[in-house]
Amino acid sequence: MKNHSVARSLFLPLALVVLSSLAGCGPSTVKVDGDVFIVTKSGESVKLALVEVRAVPAAEMARFLRAKIDATLLEIQARTAALEQARASYDEADQALQKVQKENAARTTKANSLAEMNAILESIIKEGRGKRATDELFSREKTLNRYRVSPSHLVVVE
Repeated sequence: MKNHSVARSLFLPLALVVLSSLAGCGPSTVKVDGDVFIVTKSGESVKLALVEVRAVPAAEMARFLRAKIDATLLEIQARTAALEQARASYDEADQALQKVQKENAARTTKANSLAEMNAILESIIKEGRGKRATDELFSREKTLNRYRVSPSHLVVVE
């Protein structure tokens, strides 16, 4: 395993020497066939099978890498902006949810209070305490019907 690590560390300088020597060559294209080997300090020879080697001028490689780096930086900026926008939308939705939950809690409390009042007024009517109690009951019932309470949420009907 150590020999492979050494072999890998020797490959890059060797490749750079080969590429730099080829970079000085003219624009002519020459096809070279052969195998790629790395010889370690201990004398072990490592064959790199199916490796394609190309010589690319340094200026051309620098332009290519600069274009890739620039494109990557633009992508990072776009994704960062999208992430910030998503965070802002989430925060806004969370605040709206908290507001609705508070309003529903207040309406549920009010509806429960109105239901208790309605029960008291019904008992007054059943006991026969007069027309005024009946009118009050209908008024309270009208108010109570504006609030419909379900187990999951409260809906106000206008």
